[in-house]
Amino acid sequence: MKKIIFLIFLSLSSALNAQLVNVTEIHKDKFLFDIKYATADNFTGKKIYDSSECFLERTTLDALLDAHSILQNMYPGLTFLIYDCYREPAAQALLWAAKPDARYVAPPEKGSRHSRGTAIDLTIANKEDGTPIKMPTAYDYFGYKAYMTATAGLTQEEIDNRDLLKNIMSAAGFGYTRTEWWHYDGPNACEYPIIDKKPI
Repeated sequence: MKKIIFLIFLSLSSALNAQLVNVTEIHKDKFLFDIKYATADNFTGKKIYDSSECFLERTTLDALLDAHSILQNMYPGLTFLIYDCYREPAAQALLWAAKPDARYVAPPEKGSRHSRGTAIDLTIANKEDGTPIKMPTAYDYFGYKAYMTATAGLTQEEIDNRDLLKNIMSAAGFGYTRTEWWHYDGPNACEYPIIDKKPI
């Protein structure tokens, strides 16, 4: 009985420690935003989100700010262009219905790290005009060229830019997925609970 109570306490503590922060509002001077699922410009061809705001769990945001500092120290004229942040579970279900492939979309019953606020999709772009640097593929390309280890059919510039993003994010404490060059998980990403709704 004590063990059960302790586990419940840990679960509640984890939930209480989850804190979504509106990155779009607080750090609009640091980052560029193109939240793809708030538009029809995504692989579903439909608008999935009702808002183009970016929310992240506090620890993931802190790691992103560290990554931003690293990038700025190396290339002051560049910044991060953010494609996706927190994702409500209902939106995750819509994405799974459109692409039921666990290599690219987490099954709703498992839950996405995006739905915990601990995952971010991004690239590197020119700070002045917002132009992304050349990467192996477009965002949400489902195929070999988007893999972190892909080399066939890619230019050296594409490989170097992908690896630059990976090295910066890794240095800031992010993990990555092998199938998507744009997807990164914040520290201890899976230890946070799924959050049903973003703050209003």
